[in-house]
Amino acid sequence: MAICGGPDILHLRDIPEALPRLATWHQREWAKFNPGESLEQRMARMRPHLDESLLPSTWVAVEGGRILGSAALVICDLEALPHMEPWLASLYVDEAIRGRGVGKALVRHVMGQARAAGFRRCHLFTGEAGLEHYYGKLGWTVLERRIHCGEAVAVMACDLF
Repeated sequence: MAICGGPDILHLRDIPEALPRLATWHQREWAKFNPGESLEQRMARMRPHLDESLLPSTWVAVEGGRILGSAALVICDLEALPHMEPWLASLYVDEAIRGRGVGKALVRHVMGQARAAGFRRCHLFTGEAGLEHYYGKLGWTVLERRIHCGEAVAVMACDLF
């Protein structure tokens, strides 16, 4: 069931109090891709997302004051592929409300931000095969498969124009 009208999507700088919750979600979900990084280090790494610049930026889906999820736009999300930019990163939706269109709204918002900035293509990587299908329905295609931090991942791209 989709959220009627969709959630509000705010830049993290407009809702900085969301940073600890997002960092906690992200740490729990993706610690394997940042071995040895503490929650405090993750929060410090996310602080630049509070600034005015587009890269990096995080957007937060909010409904009725409740934080539903987030997605980011970063320069590069895989150090092995520095020539590819920008990247959709850190798409996360609260487990309690998944399947209601929040993730799709966040992905489309980030893609729109990248397009508005003049980027012709956006990239992402996912370690979950089921998410390849999810992103595929939103226009993303697999470019390659590789091992990252000991995990099999798919590198995907989406043309924005």
